[in-house]
Amino acid sequence: MRTLIAFALTTTLLLGGTTSLRAQPTGLTTNESVIIISIDGNLLDVPTATERDRIVVEIPERTKWRVLRGDYRKGVGDETVVLSFSIPAGHIPTVTRDHERSRLLIGFVRDGALASTPASVTTPSTPSAQPSSPASARETLASTPASVTTPSTPSAQPSSPASAREAPPSNLSRALLQRLSAANVDLAVPESPAFAVLGITPQSVTRPTSPRSFATSLLNGLDEKGNFQAGLAIDVAPYLLLAGPALTLEDYQRNRFIRFLSRTNLSLGTTKGATDNDLSLKLALGLHFTLVDDGDPRLDSVLLADINNVLSEQPPFTPEEIKRAQVLKQQGKTDAEIFPDRIERIRAALEPFRENARKRNWNATSWVVGLAPSWISTSGNTDDFKGSGGGIWTSYAYGFKGIKGLQDNSQLTLHLRYLEDQLVPDPAKDGHFLREDSLLLAGQFRGGWPNLNVFLSTAYIHAKSAGHSGDAFRPSVGLEYQIASDLWLNLSLGHEFGDTLASDRTFVLGSFRLGASSKPSYTVAP
Repeated sequence: MRTLIAFALTTTLLLGGTTSLRAQPTGLTTNESVIIISIDGNLLDVPTATERDRIVVEIPERTKWRVLRGDYRKGVGDETVVLSFSIPAGHIPTVTRDHERSRLLIGFVRDGALASTPASVTTPSTPSAQPSSPASARETLASTPASVTTPSTPSAQPSSPASAREAPPSNLSRALLQRLSAANVDLAVPESPAFAVLGITPQSVTRPTSPRSFATSLLNGLDEKGNFQAGLAIDVAPYLLLAGPALTLEDYQRNRFIRFLSRTNLSLGTTKGATDNDLSLKLALGLHFTLVDDGDPRLDSVLLADINNVLSEQPPFTPEEIKRAQVLKQQGKTDAEIFPDRIERIRAALEPFRENARKRNWNATSWVVGLAPSWISTSGNTDDFKGSGGGIWTSYAYGFKGIKGLQDNSQLTLHLRYLEDQLVPDPAKDGHFLREDSLLLAGQFRGGWPNLNVFLSTAYIHAKSAGHSGDAFRPSVGLEYQIASDLWLNLSLGHEFGDTLASDRTFVLGSFRLGASSKPSYTVAP
């Protein structure tokens, strides 16, 4: 019994705050039937009501809004903007408020489906602000031009099925979306925090991206000081790696601390010099915190609505399948082993929607902070390591949200990095190292597509070492290219001008970044 109850309750997909988006009981009309409205304001100030065959949404007139999905009619009420949407014949509208991403979602279930939900399964209470039948909405619709008018006799609050309501959990026979990895999208593999403090990232700007549970980076090329470097870094998100299999989307969306832990990255990186001037072996241990991530697919309400639609349209389990699944579950079988054909159908149906999610999120606004200590063996021997200071840095990437012509294909990143007490090769004396402090301020503009984009960067560097202090500028160009699923190539070419120790040097750096599999997984077996 506990298993069955838990199976029913985990049908909810929490989208922040106390509001949830749930798999609909008997299927939505099409994969495009979820209406999504972005609202910059308190969602509880946006009431909804039904007017015969339409659902009406009232938005305060000075509130910014945008319909991300859905065909609508627009009117003006008493200090409100009134939007109305057609209700498919034989369906009931369900309203969900996604406070995390400031979105109102309207779905539709077949009339009678709500009543068929098992009585023993209850829905967690969710605050709503749905008046019975707002007068201003009726006045607005009455004043709408004839070409877009709705029926002229709006009803008061309908008795039951005709009014908008929050969707309860689906029947136990419906496919479930539960695992955190169900919302995985193949976005770029993040740059290694350890490489950032070692100063050998292929680009001057460390670009923030959604973390992976596991990733590796291989680097080769001439660094900014003119020395050939070969490096390896291993990056993990410890909490996501250890607790990820047990986490659900509900856990992740509800709990800010779980999101923070899941986005925290630990990195171990090493690089080896290969010139007479630099035979050193360097090591860094980096810690990387993601403070803002608007491109997190696990919080993408559009993607989650699409997933919900596809799952709700799957055929119900037969009694024989349920019995068989329960037996195989006890034997330790996974859902993919129990229902491989069903899983593959779901994956194939969702692929176009995941591609759309990549296009929405690859250049989203984000903010990261990192820090790391470092060590160096100037001789290149592993038994000769000593402290080489450390560093701290932060990057803020702006995705031009709402700006036409830029929001889909551009990103601007600002980067600040401070490295202290680092041992660096002395360009005037082979095999000799100097202690150096440096401050780097950089900006980068990136444009292109999710799997191929180019960037232009410029950086200002102030460096101070024993007996020398100077300033320099470092322009560079580069590209990021997805070779295959979870495999990315990053190349950068630049030159440093000025009077620091590394000035008047050309650098060419490239890295391959491989992330853990981003293929989604689902809980579909009862």
